[in-house]
Amino acid sequence: MTYKVALLSLIVSMLVPLRADVATLPSGSSIVVRTIDAIDSKSADVGQTFKASVDEPLVVNGKEVARKGSDAVLKILEAKTAGKLKGNAELSIMLVSVKSGDQVLPIESDNVTMESSGKGKGSAIKIGGGTAVGGVLGGVLGGRKGAAIGAGAGAGAGTILAVATGPHVKIPPETRLKFRVQ
Repeated sequence: MTYKVALLSLIVSMLVPLRADVATLPSGSSIVVRTIDAIDSKSADVGQTFKASVDEPLVVNGKEVARKGSDAVLKILEAKTAGKLKGNAELSIMLVSVKSGDQVLPIESDNVTMESSGKGKGSAIKIGGGTAVGGVLGGVLGGRKGAAIGAGAGAGAGTILAVATGPHVKIPPETRLKFRVQ
C-alpha cells in the first residue's frame, strides 16, 4: 500500500510542475483577444466583466496553452463619463483570464485605455447654435425684444442639449485588443 502511495505521489509531483510551467505566461507576452460583448463607457461599471475570445493561439515554451477562440474575460478598471460641458469620456480595461481546455488561467495584464474627444468645442457649437437659432426666431416673431428673449431661450436649449448628449467610448463586438502580460 505504501509503495502505491509513494508511486502516485512521485507521478503527481512530476506532472504538476510541468503543467504549472506551461500555464505560466512570461512577462511581456502578448495576448490578442476579440471582444464578444459591446462595451460602452456610458453604461459600464468599474469591476464589470465582459466576454472576449483569444484571437491568436497562445503559445508558451513551444506548447499551445490556449487555442484561437478560447474564452477570455475582460474587466473594467475605469469608466469615466465626459463632464457636463467639457472633458472627455475614458474607458480602461484589462484582461483577467483565459480558458485553457477546462482550466481558467488568471492573467495580470496591462490595461488598454481609450478616450473620446473632448466636449468643449461640441458644447460651444450646440450652445452657440441654440443662441443663434433662438435669436433669429425671436427676431422674426417678436422684433428686437423677441430676438433677445429668443437668444436667451436658445442658449438654454443649447446648454441642455450639450449636457444631455455627451461623447462616450464605445467598443463594439468583434474589436481586436492587444494586452501584455505583466
